[in-house]
Formats: sequence, C-alpha cells, structure tokens
Amino acid sequence: ARYLSNTAEKPRDFEFLKKQLPGEIGGYAWLRISQAIICSFLPGLDATIEQLVEKAEPRTLEDVIAMEYRFYCAHNAVVSAQLGGDTVPAGFHPLLHGGAVHERRHSLTWCLSPGVIWSDTDLNT
Repeated sequence: ARYLSNTAEKPRDFEFLKKQLPGEIGGYAWLRISQAIICSFLPGLDATIEQLVEKAEPRTLEDVIAMEYRFYCAHNAVVSAQLGGDTVPAGFHPLLHGGAVHERRHSLTWCLSPGVIWSDTDLNT
C-alpha cells in the first residue's frame, strides 16, 4: 500500500489512537487517516533526536510569516463555521477538524511572538 509519506516502510502501530478516540470517529477509517497523517508529518518516528536535528531544514522567516497568515485565515474560517457560517469546505467538520487548524495556528503565532508565553499567545480572529 502507498502511504502519504511516500515511503515503502510499513505503517506504524497506532492502535492507541483508536482506543482514545470516541465512538464513530474511533473506527478503522479514522485510525488509517490518523496513521497516514502522522507518518507524513512526522517521518522517522524511530529516529533519535540527533538524527532528526541533522535532517531538519529550518524555514525562512518569510515562509513562517506566510504560513502563519494562512493558518490565521483558516482559523478565522473555522471559528466562523463554529458560529454557523458557511466558511469551510464540504466534509470539513469545524468541531472535529478545527482543533488541528487551531493548534497549528497557535504554534506558528507563538513562534512569531517573542517574549510571549504559550498560554498568552493572542489567537483572536
């Protein structure tokens, strides 16, 4: 099978995710989707910290600013959808899927906020 990571390696055992997810989203399909996402965004989970750092490619400040702006816009759309607006694509559930957008935006905004602690990061939309 081909996975999002575009590697031939076997998928890792993410059975723990299935046990932690409630009801209908805890099924096999969600497990396979989660597994593919994790393997594509976090390849080499069995690597040491040194190996990960050696392979890391830092983004430019301009790239991080552009990415933060995209996630600001996506977060704004999620918040609007949570309030009843028609602002997200079909199939995107603002409560089930919006958390990932929120957390990515939180991390990017925090990275661009020198001297601000995580819990004080301004996430207004």
